[in-house]
Parts: sequence; structure tokens; C-alpha cells
Amino acid sequence: MGRALPLLLILAAWCGTLSAQTGPHWRDYIEELAANSPTLEAAQKSLEAARQRAPQAGSLPDPMVGLSYRSMPSPLPFQGIGRDIMATAGLMVSQQFPARGVRKLRYQIADAEAGAERQTYEQVWNMLVGEWQRAWIDLRYAWDALDLLDENERLLAEMVRATEARYAVGDATQADLLRAQTQLSLVATRRERLQQARRVAEAKLNALLARDPMGGFPRPGKASPATLSESPERLLAGLADTSPLLHRAAARIQARNLGVNLARKGYQPDTRISGAYMNRGGLEPMWEVNVEFSVPAWFRTKQRPEVAERTMELAASRREYESTLHALGFEVREQYEAARTASRLVQIYDDTLVPQARLRFDSTLAAYETGGADFLSLIEGLNAVLEYRMAQLEERRNLEMAVSRLGELSGKELLP
Repeated sequence: MGRALPLLLILAAWCGTLSAQTGPHWRDYIEELAANSPTLEAAQKSLEAARQRAPQAGSLPDPMVGLSYRSMPSPLPFQGIGRDIMATAGLMVSQQFPARGVRKLRYQIADAEAGAERQTYEQVWNMLVGEWQRAWIDLRYAWDALDLLDENERLLAEMVRATEARYAVGDATQADLLRAQTQLSLVATRRERLQQARRVAEAKLNALLARDPMGGFPRPGKASPATLSESPERLLAGLADTSPLLHRAAARIQARNLGVNLARKGYQPDTRISGAYMNRGGLEPMWEVNVEFSVPAWFRTKQRPEVAERTMELAASRREYESTLHALGFEVREQYEAARTASRLVQIYDDTLVPQARLRFDSTLAAYETGGADFLSLIEGLNAVLEYRMAQLEERRNLEMAVSRLGELSGKELLP
């Protein structure tokens, strides 16, 4: 009976909720993530490069400038100039003008493609934030699970001391003592796995911040419980407005539609205007102006297949949009169901399984101190409480992971 009071006091402390931890929140590092991430910077540079294409596409072709001469009667330069009316030295300038509306269409296509690149940048940012959130969740889970193991180990150590005392007076068997010591060893192996998970999560977070992956990381503070604040129907209905993936697919449809219009412009002739000044020495100078038009003579093998190609690309883009929409719909539903299941399981552990396991262990502990239960039942009861509390933590992690993934898919910030 002398060991009952210490054991019950440790049990009360162990069965309580984890103490509130003051520490950083995942949002505290978002500015650093945006400033230091090489992946985000690469996406930003690609976006800036895409934005430079529109003015290029809308510009006229470079003008052509040339020099010419006609010599008489020798082919040597400038022979006969001023003496023969056919001998000249001249300067020529020409400029090509695409068909009406071509430059505008080219500009609009490049601008639409830059819009698609903008959505790629937004999606990269969403993915980075999602990766950050989930690595943060893993780190916090590892710390909380280690706390549980520490509490469990302290209780086991007290149980070992109590068993040693009972064994010394003949009230416990050597097998009981060995079981308690074995449980301590099992806790040590489990701690190593959690320490590994903690170090991996720290390395992931440091890598996302472009820090030394071998560096440490502060313990995360406690966060508000994750909840399903929106219905799946509402999330699905809002995807077209919030999802960068769908915005990118829509921008590509716009670019391909403009591409069809541009291909049809191929039936219209381009225009080239050229002028030349020819000096004839002491004779009167000559001036020449030419206007040329391209003739779509090979439209059966050039313009017509190009229109067909662009039309097929437009149709493919539309189907890609539908495919992206359906894939996103499936993933949103999948993650929502995962979050809803995890939320229900957390509630079951909170309301039923953990309290029941605590009561069973409390009863077994009291019976063991009076000789009404064996040591094996006591160990099994302790393990049940630990496993249920670990499962409770895992389901909370699963809930937060699913909510984080929902936020990434929908383009919203859903994780508290």
C-alpha cells in the first residue's frame, strides 16, 4: 500500500492534458519563406520573363537597311557613276507589316500566357505554404508524442521501483520486474523513432527556408484545433474562383482561342514597303518605292493545317480544364472525407476511448496495490492508455494534414 499514493499522483499528472506550450506559430515564418525560397524565386523569375514576351510579340518586324550599287561597264564598285545613266550607288530601307490585327492577337496571346504563368506562380506559393504547414504539423506531433512517452516513462520508472520494493519483500515475482524493465526499453526504442521524425521535420522546415538543414528549430507552440469550416459543396463551387490550377487552365484556353484567330489571319497577305535612294554622281538622283504583298498560294499545306492545329489545341485545352476540374473535385472530396473521419475519431478518443482506458487503468492500479490484479494486467492497462493517447495525437495530425491539403487545393487558408 505504501506505493499506491505516489503511483496515483503520477497517474493523475500523466492522464491530464498536455501543458500549453508557448512557442512560434507556423504563420510567423511566412515572410521568411516568401523571401528566401529558391523555388518561389525561380517561379517569380519565370513569371517576369513571361511578362516580357507580350511587347515583343506585338512589335513590328525589324526594318531592313541595305546598300547597293550598279557599275558600268566594270563590276568593280562605283564604276561609271556620273558618266553612265545606269551606274548608281544607293541606300534601301524596307519594313514588313503583318496583316491587320495580327500584332494585337500576338500581344494578347503572349499576355494570356503570362497570365497562365502568374497562376503557376500562385500554385507554387500554395504548394510551398502547404509543405511548410505539413512539416510544421509533423514537428509539433513529434514533440507532443515525445511528451507522452516521457510521461509514460516516468510512470514506468515509478512502477519499476514499486515492483522492486514488492519483489524484495516477496510480494512480486521476478517476471513482473522484467516486464516493467522491458516496457522501459520499448519506450526508449519508440522515442528514437520520434526523435528521428522530429529531426526530419526540422530539416524539411530549414530546407524550405533555405537554411542549413542540420540546424535546429524551436518547438512549435500550441495551435487552435483544426475544423472543417466549409462544406465540400461550397469548396467545390468556389474552385473556379480560387484555384490557381483552374485559373491557369482557363488562361490557356484564352490563349489557344486567340491562337485560332491568329491562324486564320494567315489567309490575309502581309505587306512589305521598301524605298531606295540611288545616287548617280553628277546626274539626277533616282528614287524607288515598292509595295509587296504575300500571297497565300500554298494555303492547302500551310494556312489550312495551321488553323486545324490551333483548333485542336483549343479543344485539348478545354478538355484539360475539365480534367483538372474533375481531378480537383476528387482530391477535395478525398481530403474532406479524410478530415471529417479524423475529426470524428478525435471526438471518439476525447469522449470515450481515452477516458475509459484511464478509468480501467486506475481501477487496475488500485486492485494491484491490494493484490486484486496481477502485474501483467497493470502493464496492459498502461499500454492501452498510451496507445489511445498516441492514436488521439495521430488523428489530430491527420485532421490538420487534410485541412492543410484542402487549403492548398482550393487556394484558401483553412489551417488555423
